[in-house]
Amino acid sequence: MQAARQDRLVERAAPVAQRLPKPAPLLTSANVNIDPQQANLIVVGAVVAIVVAGVLAIAMKRSKTIGERLLVFARDAGWQNGQRMRALFAGVRGTWNGFEVSVRRVPRQKAIPERVVLRVRVQVPARLAVSKRSGGFRGGRPLALFGPPVVELRDGGGREFWIRGDEITLAERLFASGVVTALLDRNLVSRFDGVTLAGDALQILRATAGGGAQFGGTSLDQLVQTAHEEWELAKAVVETLALRP
Repeated sequence: MQAARQDRLVERAAPVAQRLPKPAPLLTSANVNIDPQQANLIVVGAVVAIVVAGVLAIAMKRSKTIGERLLVFARDAGWQNGQRMRALFAGVRGTWNGFEVSVRRVPRQKAIPERVVLRVRVQVPARLAVSKRSGGFRGGRPLALFGPPVVELRDGGGREFWIRGDEITLAERLFASGVVTALLDRNLVSRFDGVTLAGDALQILRATAGGGAQFGGTSLDQLVQTAHEEWELAKAVVETLALRP
């Protein structure tokens, strides 16, 4: 009797099993057809993604290292509330005697070398820009289509620089300081270097000297030294022109 009961259970279960969906076959190289061109695109895409991820990881690590060194510079310079800039910006910001200040590294871009940019937020009395005269075509004279016109100091000073300004008296006050003139000569070396007073900030931009290749053409020590020299110039300009935050 027990055997007969088991036979009836098997007969009842058979139709149910037939109604259940069949499992999907396993994907293998034998039953999957992939276009060779599509396969190549998938491989290339994966390689590109890996390379980009690696480059970003290296850049973020480099940015963190530079930011940590610049934080040390900011503390030595007497900045308060120093903090690193976010993401891939290798720099720091803070305050100094009520002024908002920042310094950051701008990486090399094709024919433009690596630069260090230092900014002090100030009340700008008039636009002023100073750059180094070069030995190239027209001595590297800046184009006057945009910005203030080129001016010549009435006492004949500053002949080794191109000076542009809305008010010649502001430029004369700046170059009347022997300290500022010496610091300008130290910081403005190449045609990429410059000091500008415009908008709401004093900005000093300087190309770093090519040294080690660890940080895009210059060593970390050279980069920090450049920031120190820019900061000395910025303080002298603020004090000489009595700029206010």
